[in-house]
Amino acid sequence: MELLLSCFLVSVDYNQVFFYRYVILGNHRDAWAFGAVDPNSGTAALLEVLLDLHGLINATFDLIKLSSKIGSTEWVEENKEMLASRAIAYLNVDCAAGGPGFHASTTPQLDDIIKQATKKVSDLASIWGLVALRLADDEFLPFNYISYALELQIYGPSLHNYGSNSFPGIDDAMQKAKSLNTSDSWRFVQHEVWRAARVVTQASLVLNGKFT
Repeated sequence: MELLLSCFLVSVDYNQVFFYRYVILGNHRDAWAFGAVDPNSGTAALLEVLLDLHGLINATFDLIKLSSKIGSTEWVEENKEMLASRAIAYLNVDCAAGGPGFHASTTPQLDDIIKQATKKVSDLASIWGLVALRLADDEFLPFNYISYALELQIYGPSLHNYGSNSFPGIDDAMQKAKSLNTSDSWRFVQHEVWRAARVVTQASLVLNGKFT
């Protein structure tokens, strides 16, 4: 069954979903800025998970950023009786990949589940190493380590704090473009956006377990 309205889309596979208890995996579709991390990295992860796991309700909402969560609010109001009696948990996946760290928040009832999930990844550095190897073998645009090291020394220092600001590379490029106001500087903004989109694509492969 698929229910499509102006604010939300919810799909349910009634052949697979448990009729008495529901786990809802959700995300929003609209974005404040370019959306590479929030929400598109979450959407990519959500779709990959649904390829392999059944028994989930997939919810993707609109009007989150600009309208006080109207999309998800309307769906909850229309399904409050079912949610109150059958919902086990709602897992929100806005940002699946954004930076080198892991960040999660939950209600106290799910603390142990998050701890168990993080133990399945023993070494984050090994995952990033696999990503680098995969990029180096890319058929269309292989990753060049030498060029990367040189550019990192030039462009690595950012005007912003990478740990607390979203899209710092894009933000830096936009500030420079406003200052120089040349065609090359504005093209570099497009380049930074492309780089962010490429990272999300590669991250979705990692989340899908394509690296062995």
